[in-house]
Formats: sequence, C-alpha cells, structure tokens
Amino acid sequence: MKILILGGTGFVGSYLYNHLKNNYEVDFTSTSKTIGIRYNIEKDSLIDSITKNYDIIINNINPCNLNYSTYVKSLEEIIFLCKEKNIWLIQVSSLSAQNNNRNLNPYNLRKSICDDIIKQELPIEKYTILRFPHLFDNIGLARKSQSGFYYLLDSIKLNKPINLFSNFRLCLRNYLPIELLLNFFDVVLEYKKKGIYNAYLDSFTFKFDELINTLIKLNDNYNFDKLISIGKNEGLIYSIEPQSDDLVNQIMCKTPYYYFKTVYNQLHEEKI
Repeated sequence: MKILILGGTGFVGSYLYNHLKNNYEVDFTSTSKTIGIRYNIEKDSLIDSITKNYDIIINNINPCNLNYSTYVKSLEEIIFLCKEKNIWLIQVSSLSAQNNNRNLNPYNLRKSICDDIIKQELPIEKYTILRFPHLFDNIGLARKSQSGFYYLLDSIKLNKPINLFSNFRLCLRNYLPIELLLNFFDVVLEYKKKGIYNAYLDSFTFKFDELINTLIKLNDNYNFDKLISIGKNEGLIYSIEPQSDDLVNQIMCKTPYYYFKTVYNQLHEEKI
C-alpha cells in the first residue's frame, strides 16, 4: 500500500511518517528542497508535483497561515486526484471542526469548511475524516501548538502559580498523547474505516479545573491553595462531542494520568 502524507514535516506529519513507514511505502510533501516531495501549497500545483500513483493520501496540511482561497484550492486539487486515481483520502481534522466550534476562530472555520467540502465532493466510501483533540508528546515537539498544556505542566513542576480562566467551569479540554493518534491510524488502515470519527477518548475530556486537579497530583509538593488563583482572562469554550465508539473500542490505552505523568517526567528545568 502506497501512502502520501501532505504536510509530512510538522508535528503530526513527522510522527505519522516515522510510524507508518515501518509497514507501508510512504512518501511525504515538504516545502524543503532537500527532503520529501517538494510542494509549496501557495506556489505549486499538487497534480504537477507528484509523479507516483498512491492508494491513500493523508491530508495533514496546516491551514493556520493560509488564506481561504489557497487552502480551498489545494483541497480541490486533492479531491480531483482522489477522484481521477481512485485514491482513499484521510483527512486529519480536529474537534475544532465540529459544528459548535467552527466560528470560534479562523483555524476552526478553515478546518470545518475543509470537512464540508470533502463530504460534499466524495462518496463516503472514499474518505475518512479523523477529528482529533489537542495533541501532546513526550519530547516537547507539541510545546508550540499546545503551549497552554505545557504551561500547566511547567508551572506544576516548578511550583509556580497558575491562573485559572475566569470561566473555567465552562472550559472543556481533551489532551491526547500522540501515540494514541498513531494507534487510531493503525486501526483505520487495518479495518479500512470510512466516514467521520471523533478520534479521542471521553475519559480524556476534563473541565479545566478538573484537568488541573489531575495534573497537580504529579507534584506532591504543589500547594493548591496558595498557587491556584482566578484570573480575568476567559478561555475558549469548546464543544467536545462524544467519542466514536466503533473506532475507540479498537484502541488499547492507559489512564490519562499515566500519559500526563510520562510527559511530566520528561520535563527538564533547563528546557522550561
């Protein structure tokens, strides 16, 4: 099985490539001239950039720094290829794309529009949309995208104060370790799962104060009463729909605390 990862050098893409290449023939696109297949979404045509035939395209292009027209144009090229070459499209999406979240910010809207176009243009047997929550890893590659999560871990490890959002009781968060994302991909590829999936676990969904209460258990010396306070800033109020049981039931995982502890133990003061 031949797989092409679009956006293969970022956080998720690099983990995906290194994982999938063990069992599949995998290529990836990159803006670099020295690694991967050269493809600059703002300048290049995807159709002209790839020369092989693939069974699967994994669309992992990050829309953050792209305007709507560029992002949609690239998606139209991807869909054209999937139709012409009979390719299975796997879209790396986000809980941000869920209906109640789509208008919170431009990133969410781009993700949601992308999902909508795929559903409109491709039959369900030709696509899989995986909606992931916030992702973290043990070595800090996610530190930029999930700065809030690492802020909590850093503060707890160093006994520094934490300010809760003023609306913390309304703020849900779901942080998923990258290894479980890779497990979800293994299940999707092995069982050829098609359609839309909420690729996260309900047991990893916390209210913001519940998340902090779980994390502070990582440091026996952390003084909750003295170091936790209510700030003035409001946090984003995400809607987190239930997990997709028919996907999640194939996943073997440990408790959230286990994964939080693993990344917490990897933190070094000199890197904080």
